[in-house]
Amino acid sequence: MHQDWSKLPLHLLDSILERLELPSNYLRFSVVCKSWYCAAKDGKNLLAKIMSSGHYYPPMLLFHTNENNAWNLYSVPENKVLDIQLEIPNIYKRFCGSSKGWLIAMDDNFGVNLINPFLRMKGRKPKENSIIHLPSLTPPPTASRRAFWRTKYERFVYKAIITADPIINPDDCIVVVIYVERCRLAFIRLNKDISWTYMAEDYKTIEEVAYVDRKFYAVDNRSKVLCFDIVSQFNSKYRKDFTWRWTAPKVVHQDISDGFK
Repeated sequence: MHQDWSKLPLHLLDSILERLELPSNYLRFSVVCKSWYCAAKDGKNLLAKIMSSGHYYPPMLLFHTNENNAWNLYSVPENKVLDIQLEIPNIYKRFCGSSKGWLIAMDDNFGVNLINPFLRMKGRKPKENSIIHLPSLTPPPTASRRAFWRTKYERFVYKAIITADPIINPDDCIVVVIYVERCRLAFIRLNKDISWTYMAEDYKTIEEVAYVDRKFYAVDNRSKVLCFDIVSQFNSKYRKDFTWRWTAPKVVHQDISDGFK
């Protein structure tokens, strides 16, 4: 007897969705038919939960095709290109970070953008909040430097990280960037800040930054480790001191150069 899978009850589709563990399975589920796509769309937080669950999932590589805005996924364990294409606007020429299923890229107005490629399947309407546009970073002070970086805007941020999924836990999501003007740090808290906060001039030439146990660790070009706690400082009674200007935090300096001799 022929079974019309497009007419499965919604509660059964939800049950299937809840058992998916890989982003690629979620994508395959959503392209079966219109009713399955609607079920996946209604569970808009599900994919974000999969990506931020902390469970290991096989790595995938994202690469551009010859088609406009089209990207393919390569599954490393399966050793093949998946039969799914993702749509990412060509304005995002370089990704300066990736975490929790999100890509981070600059636009030509020095704006920082969070992009969830798994919510942007080619041939489907992009899901709500598949791209989150953050405020623009302060451009370089001189006209000549601004003109220069507008031609290379995709490299204005050297690296970027996020602390939490911006859909599931927006109140816990902090975006930290290393921007190229003297390799300084800046951050913004989703749902809380309307502009970026910039680290003091004393802390520059940063080459790496990571988030561990609610603290940020950065390494500069002199092999110094800097540790600072944005979360605790902004939750304290002195929060107003940090709103628009970075006041020097409690920074721990540790020379790690001996470890590389």
